Order: sequence, then C-alpha cells, then structure tokens
Amino acid sequence: IRNICILAHVDHGKTTLADALIASNGIISKRMAGKLRYMDSRDDEQLRGITMKSSAISLHYLLETKEYLVNLIDSPGHVDFGSEVCTAVRLCDGAIVVVDVVEGVCPQTHAVLRQAWLEKLSPILVLNKIDRLITELKFTPDEAHLHLQQVLEQVNAVTGSLYSAEVTNTSVTPCIRTQVVYDWSSGLADTDDSKLYFSPSHGNVVFASAVDGWGFKIQHFSRIFSKKLGIREKILTRTLWGDYYVNTKTKKIMKGAQVRAKGKKTLFVQFILENLWAIYDAVFIKSQWLPLADAVLSSVCQYLPSPSEINGDRVEGLMCAATKSFSALHQESRALKQDFLSCDPTSSTTIVLVSKMVAVEAKLMPQNKPRYLLSEELPKNEQNEKNEQFIAFARVFSGTLKVGQTLFVLGPKYDPTSILDLNVKSNPHVSQTSVTSIYLWMGRELESLEEAPAGCIVGIGGLEDVVLNSATLCSSMACPPFNALTVDVAPIIRVAVEPYLLSEMNNLVDGLKLLNQADPCVQVMVQETGEHVVIAAGEVHLQRCLDDLKNRFSKIEIKASAPIVPFRETVIKRPKTALSKNGKSKNGSVVIETPNKQSTLVVRAVPLPTDVVKILEEQSDLLKLLSSMEGLFKDFQDHRRRRLMSTGSNISTIHSQLKIKQETLEQIKQLKSSLEAAFSSAGRRKWSNAVDRIWSFGPRGNGPNILLNNEDDYNRPSIWTCAYVDDDLQSKGERCFELSTADSSVDIGMYRECDQSIVSGFQLATLSGPLCEEPMHGVCFVVEEWKISAPPAASTEGQKEQEDRIGLLSGRLISASKEACRRSFQAQPQRLMAAMYTCNVQATAEVLGKVYAVLGRREGRVLSEDLRDGTNSFDIHATLPVAESFGFAEEIRKRTSGLASPQLVFSHWEVVNSDPFWVPTTEEEIQHYGEKADFENQAIKYMNSVRRRKGLFVEEKTVEHAEKQRTLSKNK
Repeated sequence: IRNICILAHVDHGKTTLADALIASNGIISKRMAGKLRYMDSRDDEQLRGITMKSSAISLHYLLETKEYLVNLIDSPGHVDFGSEVCTAVRLCDGAIVVVDVVEGVCPQTHAVLRQAWLEKLSPILVLNKIDRLITELKFTPDEAHLHLQQVLEQVNAVTGSLYSAEVTNTSVTPCIRTQVVYDWSSGLADTDDSKLYFSPSHGNVVFASAVDGWGFKIQHFSRIFSKKLGIREKILTRTLWGDYYVNTKTKKIMKGAQVRAKGKKTLFVQFILENLWAIYDAVFIKSQWLPLADAVLSSVCQYLPSPSEINGDRVEGLMCAATKSFSALHQESRALKQDFLSCDPTSSTTIVLVSKMVAVEAKLMPQNKPRYLLSEELPKNEQNEKNEQFIAFARVFSGTLKVGQTLFVLGPKYDPTSILDLNVKSNPHVSQTSVTSIYLWMGRELESLEEAPAGCIVGIGGLEDVVLNSATLCSSMACPPFNALTVDVAPIIRVAVEPYLLSEMNNLVDGLKLLNQADPCVQVMVQETGEHVVIAAGEVHLQRCLDDLKNRFSKIEIKASAPIVPFRETVIKRPKTALSKNGKSKNGSVVIETPNKQSTLVVRAVPLPTDVVKILEEQSDLLKLLSSMEGLFKDFQDHRRRRLMSTGSNISTIHSQLKIKQETLEQIKQLKSSLEAAFSSAGRRKWSNAVDRIWSFGPRGNGPNILLNNEDDYNRPSIWTCAYVDDDLQSKGERCFELSTADSSVDIGMYRECDQSIVSGFQLATLSGPLCEEPMHGVCFVVEEWKISAPPAASTEGQKEQEDRIGLLSGRLISASKEACRRSFQAQPQRLMAAMYTCNVQATAEVLGKVYAVLGRREGRVLSEDLRDGTNSFDIHATLPVAESFGFAEEIRKRTSGLASPQLVFSHWEVVNSDPFWVPTTEEEIQHYGEKADFENQAIKYMNSVRRRKGLFVEEKTVEHAEKQRTLSKNK
C-alpha cells in the first residue's frame, strides 16, 4: 500500500497528472487525460479550472511481479484552500511535488514543501511541462538542460532551508544553557543531509509533460544505453545527470563537459534531451514510448514509504502537541506507539484518524444507485432521503475497521489520563459511535466495503452527529487525540448572511452548521448583534462557501453583506513639536478614579518597538501557554497562602499538570531573552527592565499588546516566574505580592485580590479600541501609579462581608482600568492599521503597465520586479490592502486580457499613514482637499465605513437643501 498526495502551486499540472495516473487503470480514456479533470467533481471547479476540494482515488499498479494499492489524493493549489492541503497531507506517507519548469518555484510551492516537511512526508519531484521549453520558449537541448538544473537547485534550496532551520533549533536547545558563545553552523556540519535533496540519480525526480502523457526517470535511459555502450547501469545512473560526457576516443565517461572540454555535450543532453527534441520535431506520439503513469507510479512504489514504515518521530508528533512531552503521557497511551509503528491489521486496537468531513450528494451514494425496488420500499425511500450526506475522510493506522464496529470518538480536549473513568457519559469530550458503512474513494464515486485494514484511506459513514471537522476514533480510551492540523492560511474575510424571507431563518442556521462541518477552514459565528457571520480565507473561498450555502446546504435564497475586512488600531510616536492637550500631562498619562474614590489609576500609552511586536505575533501560541501557566501559578500561590497545598509542592507541579516538556520551558526562556534584546535595541534607558515588569499580554492573553507595571510601591510576581523551576525564583515570586510603602492603612490582600481586575480591564480595552471598536495592535500600557485608599478589614468582619467589599471594588476597577487604557490611547497620535496581502503577479512585458495601473488604483505598492531568465515574463511582488482586493483578480485579468494572474496571501498589518482626525486648516489645504478632506484621507474612509457598519456615530456632513447649492460659477 502507498498513501500519497499531489502537491503543487496552482496551474502547475496536478489534476492533469492525476488524470494520467487514473487513465493507466482504465477508469478514463487516455485521450481524455488532462481534458476531463476527473478529480474535479464540482461544477465551479470545472468552470474556474482550479481544484477546490481534496479528493481521493485508489489505483492498482503492477511493478515487475509485485502488486501495489496506491491511494492517491489530489489537493488544491490555490492559496485560499490551504486547509484542504493540510487535511490531505495528514493522511499520507509520501507526496508528489509538481513544479512547472517554466514558472519555477512559486509561493505556494514553498508552502506545500513546508507542509510536507512538518508532517514528515517523503517526497518525490515531478518537473512538469517540459514540452513548453520546446514549443513556447524554443530552447535548445543545452539551454533546457541548464534551465532544468536551475529549477532543481531552487527546489533543493527550499528543502535545505527547512532542514537547516530544524537542525539549528534541535541542536541549540541542549547547548545554549552550557555555552556562552554558540557556533550556529556546528549542527549543520555534523548532520548528514545527502539523502534529503532531490536528484535524478537518486530516482526521486521525474521529468514529465502531463498534458502530452509522457514522463521518464534517468534510470529508464540508463537501462537502454548501458547495453549499447557496454557501461554498467549503476555507473550510467550516477552520471546521466551532471557535468559528464563520453570521450569518443577512449569510450570512457569523463567529468567536465561544461568546464574542461568546452563544446562537449553532457550525457543528459546527448542521450535524453536530443531524443525528446527529435521526437517533437517529428510530431511522434510520445506517450507510447515513455508512458507518464509508469514513470510516476514506479517512483512512488520504489522510493516512497509504505504505511508500516512510519517514522517514530512522526508517531510522537501525531500523539502529542509540540509543547507537550510524549513521556508525560499515560503508560497505556505510550504503549500504543507500537501499534502505530507495526501497522498490523490483526491488532486488537483499532486507531483511525478523521481529517475532515466531506459532503456528498445522496444520489451519488452506492446504496442510492438506480436499482429495482420492491413496492413497499418506495415510500420508505422517499421519506428517508437526504440531499447531503457527510462521509468522514479517514485513514486506518492500526487494526481493521469493520462495519458495525463500536469505537470511541475522542475530542481534541480529551485527556487520556481519565481512562480509569469507565463511564463515557461523564466525560464531555468522549462519545461512542457505531460504524454504519465504509467506502472506497474513487474520485467522484464511492464503492462500498465491509472492512478496511491498517494503512488504507477510506470514507466512513454515520459520523455526522459525533464529528464536526476532525476527530480520533479508537477502540481504546487510552489513545490520546491526534495533534491539531497545521493550517498556514487563516480566515480573514467575513460577510454577514441572512435569508430573504425571515421565516426561513431556521433553514439558514441548519445550512451554516452543515457548511461549518463540510469545510475545515471556514468559521461560522454569531455576533453580539445577532448577525450570522461566515469567515473565509479569501475571495474565491468566500464565493465557494456562499454558493454551497445557497445551493447545497440551506437551499434558500440568501442575502450577503459587503465583505467585512478587519482593521487594527495603534498609536505612533508623538511629534516633538506637538503640544500637550489640556487635562493630560506632557507624557500623555491619564488619571482615572473609581466612582467611590477608593482607587486611583495613572496609565500611559506608548507604541511598542517594531521588533517586539513581530516577536509577539510569531510566538502567540507560546504566549497562550504562558498565560495558562500563570493562571495555575496564581492558584498555586493562593493554596500556598491558605496552606491548602503540601509544603513539598513547587512550580514543577504546574509543569507536570500541563504536561509541559523541558524544550517548551527553554523556548519560553528564549522568548524572554529575545524580548529583552529587542527592547534593549529600541532604547536601553526608555525600556529598562521592561520584560520583568510585564503584567499581561492582550487581547485574550496572547496578543501583541503589553501591560507594564511601573508602580514603584507595588511589587507583583513576574509573568515569567511560572516558567522557572528554581526554588529561589519561586520564593521570590511568592514574596512579590507586597507593598514597598510603610502605609499600614491599606490591606495588602486588597491589592492581591484586585490585581486581576486591572488585567481584565486591559483585556477589554485592547479587544475594542476607541477609533472603530477594532482590536489594538502594538500598544504598551504603562501603569504609572495604582493606589487603594480603602481601609483594611475590621477584625469583626466576616469572610462573606470581606468578599462582598472586595467584589464591589474589583468590578469598579475593571471599568476604571478599561477607561484609563482607552483615554491614554486617545491622548497619543492614533492611527488605523490595515490588513495587507502579499501580491505575486506573473505578467508579460506587454501588459506590465496595465498591472501597475491596477495596483496603483487600489493603493498597492510594488516591492520588486524580476525578469525570468530566457522568457518575456516578469514576476511582480507587491503589497495590497485586503480592503481594496475585492474584484482585483477579475479586474487584472480583464485589463490584461488574461495575460496576468495574481496570487494573494495574507502577510501583515500596516499602519495607514494618514491621520483619521486630520482636517485642512490653511486656505490652500481647504481649496485642495475640501473642508473635511474625507475623499483624500484613506484612514477616514476606512474608519467611517467600519463605524457605520457597527452602528456607531459617524461625523459627516449631510446636505439638507440640495436645490439651494450654487452649481454655476459666477463667470457664466
């Protein structure tokens, strides 16, 4: 058995290659391969000419005398459907990476190679569309050979960068604690990467033209010419690719065809490319000589691993997250690793991974195929008929899956340490289900099975009520849930939907549930206003979701709002010439008191350095883990203070409770060191000791905003204390809740109990800023002063009265903290931040000016422009605001007559330079921009559109009497 997927950039020939492989099994005609697009079963896929859904098919292949079952998954190449690639990669052991030799390595090629690397798949490379080098670019064999070498070097450069990054990370962790100066290149020098790269002599490179149906490996020609030349086949295999030539006098293979012996043809040119060029000149039917399916499938069977050869590191990566330790799992859970490695169909433990749920039309199900029915079956069939049925896209890792088998469905939050609890109903993350049907994927069709052994990729029916998107099925409750999928493309574009008829609201809600279950990337949510919102990864993905919702799932007419684009709010440095506003200090500090005057807060907002914001964005998962550790650390301190915990307990108890491995703690320490370095480079005096004074991150505990404690009289535990196991740091952290002042009129317990209230107000403020209620980004709120003037509790006061008194003050402090953060934000120069796409456009020289015109009209900015060697095509790299991207692809194709194709990938957040509150003041400015300059100010346009959508106040001029306006000049 071989489980493989096809990965590539959009329009590099994945589906055409899949057609050629399917034709080898006689499922479709060889003449229709590349035209039928058999794996694209959706109408919109055939219409747009791109793949939108991962689909699977099982193929039979005979290599010499051995038979193979090849489970092939065709995945999308468009960036909007990156989540479909993730679900396909998780089920496979190997991958076919397809690269167009004319376009070379494209952005999505980087993404799929990285995805395959993270999932530890073994890849083979198919250099496709070699026919274009002959028919379009008119290359000679020597020029084509040089070009193919360059493309192969590009692919190997991407693979090498992924390898070097992993080796550096794994070799630095154990050494960084003991060495003062670490040699970053030592890890690369000590490791063997010879088998990592693609090389034709290794057999993992196939040269092909999928549209013409031919492909070959150099081993094919080495077998042919070894007999003619009298040279051993192994020697020819090693020398057919490289700088080798045949010395006609000595009849020996020599090195240096391009350097020493100028004018000599390399073996690859002489024996392979010249033959291909001659065939194209003679217009011969190539597929009869070099069938593509044999070249690819033989490589798959020979060089890609079988399911039983799964790597132990990959098994541990599937069973536990990157931050969790495999050794921390229960003993029975660790014992299941052997079941993964053996992949034994006779094993008593059945383990199945469901990567996604696929919506299939009921008429395509095998049991609903046309057949003769008895008279009593007719009405029963009509009553039970459903328009859509959900089939689980799954792989069997151990045991044999059988119809009627009862399995446990383990949710993502299930903890296998609870296996002693035999009552399934008491655990909300576990349920039991029975397998009602098993199917073999055959592209757009399904075939019924009675059982599926380990290693197979199958469809499972009857799970729609217990599985939302992905899940783990196991016959034992000791199995941990599979690690979450790594999705590079995050949903960013949202629309609000509602039915045309209000009475059909229930149909819409049911349809949204089905859409959320059928698509692993889409997000469906209900806002506070009651609106139903669909969030998609891009414009193409959004259109597909809306079409599915309307035509397949809800089957009603729906109205969709204009696309809702997220923004961020931030502050910038105050100009040196700016005057301080009334009621605020020179540095922008704001003083807020609670309504009963019991507490006073002084807060100041400052912009964070760019490097610090970048680190916080990249390490959001680590910050989320740090926040959860801090919450447990506070409980740990409360228990210590109330003597509810044994004296032998320490912070390592928290680490073992969260099952955090030592490498993760080292990553947290590295995060702290990198933040200290970033703050130090931004200004040692301004940000002195800032990292140790961090109170919290926000919003939601892991955002790019920071709350700093700059109150000299109030010491609190550092947020980093919970990551250290050193006893001195623990005791220091426990003593941190204290006041430096000798004022005994204030109870230290009041500060300790109300500490979280300041954090809660900060989280609320950063979640919705004052400009247009969008989240804040890159803002540091410094608490300069915090005073509580409430008297200490009386000796006769009971515990309930004390809790009530603290509760009232705590609630008021949340409101005061939120208001202080918002006002200090408004005291600084405010700016709006727009979401930005990285735009890659491939265009010819004739339409280059039109591409620039479309980009300029949509506020785009060109970063670079590169001419491809030997072609008339340019690669344009630009940035484009997401708010201006709707209809961009259609407009650019229309303006260039289809000669330019853009690829949009979300990149970063960028500050909109214009001030949203700027108005013209001088006569020249008023004449040029108008009284309000709302047509020229991009920030005002964005801000007002968001405020108007949210129902907030918008300051705009309305014309009451249009007929009284003078429209004629005085000269007429």
